[in-house]
Amino acid sequence: TLRGSAMPKVPQAWLPWFEAVGRAFGESLQLGSLRKELDIAARLQQAILPRQWPQDTRYSLWGAMQPAKDIGGDFYDHFPLGDGRRGLVVADVSGKGVSAGLFGMVSKTQLRSLATHRLLGPATTLSEVNEALCVDNDAAMFVTAFYAQYDPVDGTLSYTNAGHPPPLLVRKVNQVRSLRTKAP
Repeated sequence: TLRGSAMPKVPQAWLPWFEAVGRAFGESLQLGSLRKELDIAARLQQAILPRQWPQDTRYSLWGAMQPAKDIGGDFYDHFPLGDGRRGLVVADVSGKGVSAGLFGMVSKTQLRSLATHRLLGPATTLSEVNEALCVDNDAAMFVTAFYAQYDPVDGTLSYTNAGHPPPLLVRKVNQVRSLRTKAP
């Protein structure tokens, strides 16, 4: 009420319009809150991607990612394996959005943890990560991945491709070729 006066009567014909405006305002507030949460999730996802790159005269390494939506399941990583080799991974989770982003973060964490603590070969590493990701995975989400272990001392690259598009090797400008794969 305004200074003790009663609320003015709204014509009955205007009520649906007032109700629609009220709902739109409420939904706008909810969307603004959701937008903030999605922005935070997108920043968190970007924050777990490598920002530091090895400074080694024997090779160069670099990566970037632009998700199709605010949040996606794509990720890449590199990490020292403790024996002079470097682990390299490029992966993509099924689907898009928040659920794919969360599954991607879990996948990346599982892979890095197992690879750096157990020093297994690429195929065994991905197989064990796959087993861990299948536990309690009622949503049946999956991730395709290319995981490699690079030895800069002798230049060997051991790798496994788990359903990911075939990787390319870029040596110099205009020198690009597919990596060879062995049949299982």
